[in-house]
Amino acid sequence: MEVAVKMLSTRRISTIAMIWPLPLSGTLNAYPGGSPVIAEKPDSKPTFGVFANPQPVTIVGYSQDAMEPFISPDGNYLFFNDSNSAPNTNLYYATRVDDVTFQFQGEIGGVNATGLNAVASMDSSDTFYFVSTRNYGPPAFATIYWGTFSNGSVSNVALVPGISKEKAGDINFDQCISPDGSTLYFVDGVFNGGSVPQRASIVIAHRDGDHFVRLKNSAEIMRKINTHALNYAPDISASGREFFSPGLTEHCLQSTRQPVQKPRSHSENRSRSKRLQDSRKRPPCRRTRSLSTTTKTSAGRSSSIE
Repeated sequence: MEVAVKMLSTRRISTIAMIWPLPLSGTLNAYPGGSPVIAEKPDSKPTFGVFANPQPVTIVGYSQDAMEPFISPDGNYLFFNDSNSAPNTNLYYATRVDDVTFQFQGEIGGVNATGLNAVASMDSSDTFYFVSTRNYGPPAFATIYWGTFSNGSVSNVALVPGISKEKAGDINFDQCISPDGSTLYFVDGVFNGGSVPQRASIVIAHRDGDHFVRLKNSAEIMRKINTHALNYAPDISASGREFFSPGLTEHCLQSTRQPVQKPRSHSENRSRSKRLQDSRKRPPCRRTRSLSTTTKTSAGRSSSIE
């Protein structure tokens, strides 16, 4: 059976998922200048709920794969994509009937193109984010897009400025925007032959007007999340105090990593974006160790813990 969901938070739902939340002892605030991001610790440790009793979610009128779902901040929309193993992966939406039932509406207008179009997220101002391999290549080598969502369609679709390293073989994927729209979490993936990235680390960027700026201290903030394995599928809770992410264990990484090949020419750069699509066909291994002494292992559920 194919695992249909990679990550889960108060805004993502799943019928089968294992997540590793990392409760933060202070409020997470991201600043473009690299200033401290975790507020001073309170006198006592916070208490966090535990996911339990997962319930299947029904999408009425839809019977195909529903992967990488995202619930809009107002709870009225369910965004998802179909199978990542299909020649073209497209984004769809459904409207809320109740907590575990949504009515299928169709494709999200304005976002689907040839290749992979997946991993939707949206902030409370209806700015919609997604990943697409439609134009991966020079000079931008970019894959994360945004636009404005309204009534089932996204307008003014464009690349998100300030995210890409503009380097062949580096592919960004698995983005997630904070509810207030100020902070974008995404993955820096490095592909050097084969369908599995050689490295994958979660990165943080802060919005500055019409673009994003990578935090200078992003690596320090994420040091307990970005282990020596592949790290991907970030998600932040509405409070900004819990972070969710699965990951590949070292054993799984060693068993799936492809031999390093010499760099390809610019004419072959577009094939790298196809590897991102191919890599999603593998059911992910999961982390088997704690991220910190306060980390809990929780089973996914379809309702909010906040």
